[in-house]
Amino acid sequence: MDDTEFLSRVREYGEYDSLGEATRVTTVVLRKLGARLSPGKVRALGAQLSPLARDALGPIEDGRAAPDYGIEEFRHRIAQALDAHPTTAEWDTSAVLATVAQAVDDNCLHTVLGSLPEGFAPLFGRPRNGVSTPPPPEMG
Repeated sequence: MDDTEFLSRVREYGEYDSLGEATRVTTVVLRKLGARLSPGKVRALGAQLSPLARDALGPIEDGRAAPDYGIEEFRHRIAQALDAHPTTAEWDTSAVLATVAQAVDDNCLHTVLGSLPEGFAPLFGRPRNGVSTPPPPEMG
């Protein structure tokens, strides 16, 4: 997925008026995600994202441990960075992270979700445990 397609999806999912707003939200959300992940996870995720999304994850600081905070602190940090109401910030976060989930392969997504505490998977458009279940077989 290239930059244009990534931002177009974020714009669609977030219902933003412009690509500029989608870019601003993408940059903030991915910067906060990159700060929450270990350098190895940032590197693996960035390898599958568009250049803009990869750069938005921020610099990779080898040797840095991933901070240990949960979903509530993550949401708070994004709301603060976007200067937005928490509900709006959660909408923004989901628009970006659901796009990330579509841009990377399942192994990468499982690795990222496996490194995050409970509660992050729904922001990526995944069930609470992060595992997508196949649809039931058709009866016939």
